[in-house]
Amino acid sequence: MSLQDFTPEEIPMLIRLPEQGERVELYRHSRVKIGEGWAAPPVEPGYNFNINRWVLYTPDSTYFLPIDELASLYINTLLEAFDKMVGIFVVDE
Repeated sequence: MSLQDFTPEEIPMLIRLPEQGERVELYRHSRVKIGEGWAAPPVEPGYNFNINRWVLYTPDSTYFLPIDELASLYINTLLEAFDKMVGIFVVDE
């Protein structure tokens, strides 16, 4: 959520909250709920890192699911991977 998602009337209140030490209330007011329940990402290669297979769904484990726009990161990573210096090539058997 960004400032443009709030009405002009809400912005002064959002500014006052951290000044008054109400950081938790600021978080609660600006969070976006993306779903109910437990997130269960697949553990197969291509969807998750192999190191997560043995610990992902164990009791008391924590899985951080970052929500971000990563298109530019992926595009730059692919361009770097296929560059002459790195020289990765894909083989489809």
